[in-house]
Amino acid sequence: MTEGLNHTEAEDLVIHSSAYGELKYSSNLIYQFEKGILGVQHIKKYALFPIGDSPFSVLHSVDEQVSFILIPAGEVVKDYDFRIDQELVDTLGISVPEDVVVFLIVNMQQNSLYVNLKAPVLISLVSRTGCQHVITEKEYPIRYLLTKKEDSHASS
Repeated sequence: MTEGLNHTEAEDLVIHSSAYGELKYSSNLIYQFEKGILGVQHIKKYALFPIGDSPFSVLHSVDEQVSFILIPAGEVVKDYDFRIDQELVDTLGISVPEDVVVFLIVNMQQNSLYVNLKAPVLISLVSRTGCQHVITEKEYPIRYLLTKKEDSHASS
């Protein structure tokens, strides 16, 4: 389908998702997860779709019916920090912390939304790579109730 396109034209690719219907995307929305995501390590290629005007996004496998709802960590918690080693820095192809967006996986349990603070998804917008990182040096919960973040530093 991409015959005749040059590299300056956007590719129009489609995922036929059983959960979200037809998701159109271009190659610049694809992220390579060399180590996969826990439970589905064999899946290496995902596309990231924002959900309307909300802070949520869908991370959907390009090749399988597997997806995750993500939210930027900064939308959920303050002072969420952790260290990553040089191997992970190299895997993500980053040179400064600002090259990475830290997302949390959202889960629904008994009609409540929770996020996993123990194993965030790190995405490099620069290198188009991602990974799920299990934090071992701090005791973050796997299930943290998602509530509206207090807005003590709100700005317009």
